Amino acid sequence: KLRNDFNLKGKYVVLTIAGNYENSGRKSIDTTMLAFKEFHSSHPEALLWIHAPTLNHTRIYNVPMMALTVGIPPDAIKITEATLDEMTLQKMYKCADVYLCGSCSEGFGIPQLEAQYFGLPVVTTKFGAMDDYCWHGVSVPPLQKRFNHMQDAWWVMPSVSGTAEALEKVYKGDIETTSEWVQEEVRTKMSYENVKNQILAIIEKK
Repeated sequence: KLRNDFNLKGKYVVLTIAGNYENSGRKSIDTTMLAFKEFHSSHPEALLWIHAPTLNHTRIYNVPMMALTVGIPPDAIKITEATLDEMTLQKMYKCADVYLCGSCSEGFGIPQLEAQYFGLPVVTTKFGAMDDYCWHGVSVPPLQKRFNHMQDAWWVMPSVSGTAEALEKVYKGDIETTSEWVQEEVRTKMSYENVKNQILAIIEKK
């Protein structure tokens, strides 16, 4: 029923959530589109759902134009840019088949964890928090490191072909963990009590 509500019946949904308000390009929306286009060439039933809210900031990337000029068919992409309520976001995760995080860097990666909370496999970049919290899915080795002068930090360059191959691997079910396992893992490790105890342990060491 949820898929019908979002007009997604018969689609293999690749979901990505990327705030569209940073000039740095950290979310690497271009990599996400290019990798999906490669995956879609073998799976015409696939649909990329990009949720790219501006959160009341100036929009940086013209996401519809990017999708059009890169050649993703209109019936293979869904773009939402408005700020959504929590219930709608939960429905989005429940509608998806895989969550894609092709960022150059993430501070923590909340959407990636939220996706796994709902049992979704993830495809992400093998770097920092994205790799640390890829518990169910594929963490894709980047092409190389690169320095971002806007944040004075080393980031990485995600791999388009590697990301497309990882999507294929998830599509075929070629992963060792299960949805049920990762749901329990997230609920246990990210519970209020567990996180509180970890923070207290760090404080006490100091």
